[in-house]
Amino acid sequence: MRFIGYFLVIFSLVACGGATATTVPPTAQVAQAATATATAEPVLLVPSATPTIPATVAPRPQVTPTTDDLANVPGDSTAFIVIDELQTYTNPTKAFSIDVPSDWQMRKGVNAGNDVLIWGEPFEQAFIQLLVVDDSQNLITNEEEFLNDTISQIVSDSAEFNLDQPVKQADGTTYVSYSFIDSQSLLAVSGDGYVRRDGNYLSMIQILVPLEQFESLQPDLQRIVQSYKIDPSIPLQ
Repeated sequence: MRFIGYFLVIFSLVACGGATATTVPPTAQVAQAATATATAEPVLLVPSATPTIPATVAPRPQVTPTTDDLANVPGDSTAFIVIDELQTYTNPTKAFSIDVPSDWQMRKGVNAGNDVLIWGEPFEQAFIQLLVVDDSQNLITNEEEFLNDTISQIVSDSAEFNLDQPVKQADGTTYVSYSFIDSQSLLAVSGDGYVRRDGNYLSMIQILVPLEQFESLQPDLQRIVQSYKIDPSIPLQ
Protein backbone atom coordinates (compact mmCIF):
# COMPACT_ATOMS: atom_id res chain seq x y z
CA MET A 1 0.00 0.00 0.00
CA ARG A 2 2.83 2.38 -0.81
CA PHE A 3 3.70 4.82 1.97
CA ILE A 4 0.25 5.51 3.45
CA GLY A 5 1.57 3.84 6.59
CA TYR A 6 3.56 7.03 7.22
CA PHE A 7 0.42 9.04 7.86
CA LEU A 8 -1.46 6.23 9.58
CA VAL A 9 1.18 6.31 12.31
CA ILE A 10 -0.30 9.65 13.32
CA PHE A 11 -3.45 7.78 14.33
CA SER A 12 -1.52 5.66 16.85
CA LEU A 13 1.13 7.98 18.30
CA VAL A 14 -0.61 7.82 21.66
CA ALA A 15 -1.58 4.40 22.93
CA CYS A 16 -2.35 5.58 26.44
CA GLY A 17 -2.49 8.68 28.61
CA GLY A 18 -4.40 11.92 28.18
CA ALA A 19 -3.37 15.00 26.28
CA THR A 20 -3.99 17.12 29.34
CA ALA A 21 -1.82 15.18 31.80
CA THR A 22 0.43 17.68 33.52
CA THR A 23 3.28 15.18 33.90
CA VAL A 24 3.67 14.70 30.15
CA PRO A 25 6.24 16.98 28.43
CA PRO A 26 4.80 19.45 25.88
CA THR A 27 6.28 17.63 22.88
CA ALA A 28 4.72 14.37 24.02
CA GLN A 29 1.40 16.12 24.52
CA VAL A 30 1.60 17.37 20.96
CA ALA A 31 1.94 13.80 19.75
CA GLN A 32 -1.01 12.82 21.92
CA ALA A 33 -3.14 15.55 20.36
CA ALA A 34 -2.42 14.11 16.92
CA THR A 35 -3.88 10.67 17.67
CA ALA A 36 -7.26 9.90 16.09
CA THR A 37 -9.73 7.07 15.67
CA ALA A 38 -11.21 6.36 12.24
CA THR A 39 -14.85 7.40 11.77
CA ALA A 40 -17.36 7.57 8.95
CA GLU A 41 -16.29 9.63 5.97
CA PRO A 42 -17.67 13.19 6.02
CA VAL A 43 -19.51 14.81 3.16
CA LEU A 44 -17.59 17.00 0.75
CA LEU A 45 -19.22 20.42 0.66
CA VAL A 46 -19.51 22.92 -2.13
CA PRO A 47 -16.53 25.32 -2.36
CA SER A 48 -17.30 28.18 -0.04
CA ALA A 49 -14.17 30.16 0.83
CA THR A 50 -11.26 31.95 -0.69
CA PRO A 51 -7.75 31.35 0.67
CA THR A 52 -6.46 33.46 3.52
CA ILE A 53 -2.80 32.59 2.91
CA PRO A 54 -1.24 35.27 0.69
CA ALA A 55 -0.61 34.26 -2.90
CA THR A 56 3.03 35.24 -2.56
CA VAL A 57 4.95 32.61 -0.64
CA ALA A 58 8.49 33.08 0.60
CA PRO A 59 11.25 31.32 -1.38
CA ARG A 60 11.33 27.62 -0.60
CA PRO A 61 14.55 25.95 0.59
CA GLN A 62 16.18 23.33 -1.62
CA VAL A 63 14.98 19.83 -0.83
CA THR A 64 17.72 17.36 0.04
CA PRO A 65 18.74 14.88 -1.15
CA THR A 66 18.40 15.63 -4.86
CA THR A 67 17.34 13.09 -7.46
CA ASP A 68 21.00 12.56 -8.34
CA ASP A 69 21.81 11.77 -4.72
CA LEU A 70 19.21 9.00 -4.73
CA ALA A 71 19.92 7.67 -8.21
CA ASN A 72 21.22 4.36 -6.91
CA VAL A 73 18.31 3.70 -4.58
CA PRO A 74 15.98 0.93 -5.90
CA GLY A 75 12.36 1.70 -6.64
CA ASP A 76 10.60 4.07 -9.02
CA SER A 77 7.13 5.48 -9.20
CA THR A 78 4.77 3.48 -11.38
CA ALA A 79 2.25 6.20 -12.15
CA PHE A 80 2.61 9.77 -13.32
CA ILE A 81 0.67 11.99 -10.93
CA VAL A 82 -1.55 14.61 -12.51
CA ILE A 83 -3.45 17.14 -10.38
CA ASP A 84 -6.22 18.78 -12.36
CA GLU A 85 -9.52 19.71 -10.76
CA LEU A 86 -9.49 20.70 -7.08
CA GLN A 87 -12.55 20.31 -4.87
CA THR A 88 -13.06 22.17 -1.60
CA TYR A 89 -13.40 20.09 1.54
CA THR A 90 -15.06 21.95 4.41
CA ASN A 91 -15.31 20.33 7.82
CA PRO A 92 -18.83 19.79 9.24
CA THR A 93 -18.73 22.86 11.49
CA LYS A 94 -17.29 25.00 8.67
CA ALA A 95 -14.31 25.92 10.85
CA PHE A 96 -11.79 25.16 8.11
CA SER A 97 -11.57 24.27 4.43
CA ILE A 98 -8.93 23.17 1.96
CA ASP A 99 -8.89 22.46 -1.78
CA VAL A 100 -7.81 18.90 -2.64
CA PRO A 101 -7.68 16.89 -5.88
CA SER A 102 -11.19 15.75 -6.71
CA ASP A 103 -10.17 12.13 -7.43
CA TRP A 104 -8.14 11.59 -4.24
CA GLN A 105 -9.73 9.49 -1.53
CA MET A 106 -10.10 10.76 2.03
CA ARG A 107 -9.65 9.13 5.41
CA LYS A 108 -10.68 10.95 8.56
CA GLY A 109 -10.11 10.68 12.28
CA VAL A 110 -10.99 12.79 15.29
CA ASN A 111 -9.84 12.78 18.88
CA ALA A 112 -10.34 15.13 21.84
CA GLY A 113 -11.58 17.94 19.63
CA ASN A 114 -8.80 17.58 17.04
CA ASP A 115 -9.15 16.65 13.38
CA VAL A 116 -6.82 14.48 11.28
CA LEU A 117 -7.58 14.10 7.58
CA ILE A 118 -5.66 12.22 4.89
CA TRP A 119 -6.19 12.31 1.13
CA GLY A 120 -4.44 9.80 -1.13
CA GLU A 121 -4.15 9.74 -4.90
CA PRO A 122 -5.58 6.65 -6.65
CA PHE A 123 -2.25 4.77 -6.83
CA GLU A 124 -1.33 5.73 -3.24
CA GLN A 125 1.93 7.35 -4.25
CA ALA A 126 1.06 10.84 -3.04
CA PHE A 127 -0.73 12.04 0.06
CA ILE A 128 -2.01 15.16 1.78
CA GLN A 129 -2.40 15.20 5.55
CA LEU A 130 -4.13 17.96 7.50
CA LEU A 131 -3.93 17.98 11.29
CA VAL A 132 -5.90 20.63 13.18
CA VAL A 133 -5.17 20.81 16.92
CA ASP A 134 -7.18 22.73 19.50
CA ASP A 135 -4.30 24.10 21.57
CA SER A 136 -6.37 26.22 23.94
CA GLN A 137 -4.04 25.16 26.79
CA ASN A 138 -1.01 26.51 24.89
CA LEU A 139 0.88 23.23 25.08
CA ILE A 140 2.62 23.96 21.77
CA THR A 141 4.97 26.86 22.33
CA ASN A 142 7.47 26.30 19.53
CA GLU A 143 5.98 25.70 16.09
CA GLU A 144 9.29 24.80 14.46
CA GLU A 145 9.99 22.20 17.15
CA PHE A 146 6.46 20.85 16.82
CA LEU A 147 6.85 20.39 13.08
CA ASN A 148 10.32 18.83 13.28
CA ASP A 149 9.42 16.52 16.16
CA THR A 150 6.27 15.25 14.47
CA ILE A 151 8.11 14.43 11.25
CA SER A 152 11.12 12.93 13.02
CA GLN A 153 9.03 10.68 15.28
CA ILE A 154 7.45 9.09 12.24
CA VAL A 155 10.15 8.78 9.58
CA SER A 156 13.52 9.34 11.27
CA ASP A 157 14.28 5.61 11.01
CA SER A 158 13.60 5.55 7.27
CA ALA A 159 16.50 5.12 4.86
CA GLU A 160 18.06 8.32 3.48
CA PHE A 161 16.03 10.49 5.86
CA ASN A 162 16.90 14.17 5.45
CA LEU A 163 15.23 17.08 7.23
CA ASP A 164 16.04 20.65 6.24
CA GLN A 165 16.00 23.64 8.58
CA PRO A 166 12.54 25.16 9.14
CA VAL A 167 11.84 28.49 7.45
CA LYS A 168 9.47 31.13 8.82
CA GLN A 169 7.57 32.53 5.85
CA ALA A 170 6.25 36.05 5.40
CA ASP A 171 2.67 34.98 6.14
CA GLY A 172 3.68 33.49 9.52
CA THR A 173 3.62 29.87 8.35
CA THR A 174 6.60 27.71 9.26
CA TYR A 175 7.80 25.50 6.41
CA VAL A 176 10.20 22.56 6.29
CA SER A 177 11.17 20.13 3.53
CA TYR A 178 12.26 16.55 4.06
CA SER A 179 12.84 13.35 2.14
CA PHE A 180 13.23 9.63 2.78
CA ILE A 181 12.95 6.19 1.20
CA ASP A 182 9.60 4.52 1.77
CA SER A 183 10.25 1.10 3.27
CA GLN A 184 7.31 -0.57 1.53
CA SER A 185 7.56 0.76 -2.02
CA LEU A 186 11.27 1.74 -1.94
CA LEU A 187 10.24 5.03 -3.53
CA ALA A 188 12.31 8.14 -2.93
CA VAL A 189 9.77 10.45 -1.30
CA SER A 190 9.79 14.22 -0.89
CA GLY A 191 7.76 15.87 1.85
CA ASP A 192 6.55 19.41 2.48
CA GLY A 193 5.51 20.32 6.01
CA TYR A 194 3.70 23.50 7.04
CA VAL A 195 2.46 24.64 10.43
CA ARG A 196 0.54 27.80 11.36
CA ARG A 197 -1.34 29.13 14.36
CA ASP A 198 -4.73 30.84 14.21
CA GLY A 199 -5.97 31.75 17.68
CA ASN A 200 -6.10 28.53 19.72
CA TYR A 201 -5.89 26.34 16.62
CA LEU A 202 -2.64 24.94 15.29
CA SER A 203 -2.79 23.52 11.77
CA MET A 204 -0.19 21.26 10.17
CA ILE A 205 -0.26 20.37 6.48
CA GLN A 206 2.03 17.70 5.08
CA ILE A 207 2.25 16.64 1.44
CA LEU A 208 4.20 13.60 0.23
CA VAL A 209 4.98 12.94 -3.43
CA PRO A 210 7.58 10.85 -5.31
CA LEU A 211 10.84 12.79 -5.33
CA GLU A 212 11.19 12.44 -9.10
CA GLN A 213 7.91 14.35 -9.58
CA PHE A 214 8.40 16.91 -6.83
CA GLU A 215 9.46 19.85 -8.99
CA SER A 216 6.82 19.31 -11.68
CA LEU A 217 4.04 19.15 -9.05
CA GLN A 218 5.10 22.29 -7.17
CA PRO A 219 2.57 24.70 -8.76
CA ASP A 220 -0.31 22.35 -7.89
CA LEU A 221 0.98 21.66 -4.38
CA GLN A 222 1.19 25.40 -3.74
CA ARG A 223 -2.41 25.83 -4.90
CA ILE A 224 -3.46 23.26 -2.30
CA VAL A 225 -1.49 24.80 0.57
CA GLN A 226 -2.57 28.34 -0.24
CA SER A 227 -6.24 27.33 -0.34
CA TYR A 228 -6.32 26.43 3.35
CA LYS A 229 -8.58 28.64 5.47
CA ILE A 230 -9.57 28.40 9.14
CA ASP A 231 -11.80 30.46 11.41
CA PRO A 232 -10.54 30.17 15.03
CA SER A 233 -13.88 31.42 16.38
CA ILE A 234 -15.72 28.29 15.17
CA PRO A 235 -15.46 24.98 17.10
CA LEU A 236 -13.91 22.02 15.31
CA GLN A 237 -16.77 19.72 16.35
